[in-house]
Amino acid sequence: MTEEEFLDIDQKTDKKHQNILIFFAVLAVCKYYFFDKILIGTDWKYNIFILYLPIILALIGLTIYRKDKILFVLRNNDPFYHKLLYFGSILMTGVITSFLVAYTISDFIFRIVNRYESENNEVKVVYVDIESYNRSKGRRSKNKIWFWYNNEYESFKTNKETIDLLENIPNNYLLQIDLKEGIWNHSTLVDWKMIKPK
Repeated sequence: MTEEEFLDIDQKTDKKHQNILIFFAVLAVCKYYFFDKILIGTDWKYNIFILYLPIILALIGLTIYRKDKILFVLRNNDPFYHKLLYFGSILMTGVITSFLVAYTISDFIFRIVNRYESENNEVKVVYVDIESYNRSKGRRSKNKIWFWYNNEYESFKTNKETIDLLENIPNNYLLQIDLKEGIWNHSTLVDWKMIKPK
């Protein structure tokens, strides 16, 4: 196969890959806005089995899938720095693709299982101190309240009025958080409110 034929085939393949990537990018955004509920809690099993392992396996799969292209680049007579740039771009593209495809799928499955598990559990009410808060300075709402729960520093978004209230009387409120426990130490946030301590 000549270099011209290889590049022509590669260009057509890249177009197909680009469409798949766009599909999963749209899917990830839809999942985030319409499906993801606020979760409180964390666990090493989530990081290993939902985040890192799927991405690593997807990278290995992509390497095997694109081995012909990789071998072609290794065998041609381009300067070493051209090959280095190529493999750097391949790695970056692979990580982004693996994250969008593998992590989106694994996190989606995790959230379905967690939702099913949490729906079968009673609401648990916890009271925590408000550790800090931050006000959004941009157009998008990033107002957040921070607190400790199960030895983890947690947060969730809130509105501007809540931040205004905290700035005026920051030490007079506790957070009452209503949770439903799911799997792997992850609980779904059902409701929350600020209350004055007795």
